[in-house]
Amino acid sequence: MKIGDRIYYSGDQANCESEGTVTACFLAGKYSGEQVEIRFDQPRFEGDKMISRTDVINFGPGPGRRFWLLEEWEADRKERLKAMQEHMRAVTGKREMTFQEKLERLSAKISEQTREVLSKKYNHPGIERSWEVKIIPGRKYVKVDIGHSGKYMVEVSTERIFGIKAYGSIRRGHLYGTLDTIDDWWWGGYTVGRIRK
Repeated sequence: MKIGDRIYYSGDQANCESEGTVTACFLAGKYSGEQVEIRFDQPRFEGDKMISRTDVINFGPGPGRRFWLLEEWEADRKERLKAMQEHMRAVTGKREMTFQEKLERLSAKISEQTREVLSKKYNHPGIERSWEVKIIPGRKYVKVDIGHSGKYMVEVSTERIFGIKAYGSIRRGHLYGTLDTIDDWWWGGYTVGRIRK
């Protein structure tokens, strides 16, 4: 492990999941093993200083593993999702939706729910352009624009949906599930809200 390595922290009962970067490495001491210092991208709990020091041994495989190299976690997640999808196909006999089909479903849901809200408030000519959704493909992220503005970005590798802080830049703290959980959220407002069931 070296400075600059990207890591994934899976979280626990008290702390939210987060990604971060190794900022320092420490050799094993008399009373401790080899350690790394991690600067997290977002707070894991209220008042978090976003810097943590942990033993390198915590990155090893095992039950309840909380620290991963980000590339390892993404590969493991992809493998588990693939296994789950194959199992679901075998059990239900249904074909899994493609990434593009999921994006189109998200686009339709955002457009429909935005139209539902705006058409009650406004009726001037051209208002229908305000709920037009455009999907802009990208290598790492797909941009989802509403009207003339950027609104969301979908991470291609994980299908996670993020809000944006500027056009083309995700806001990691604004995570709205994945392309498989879009029905759990209301997309018609200025901000996305989770639907209580």
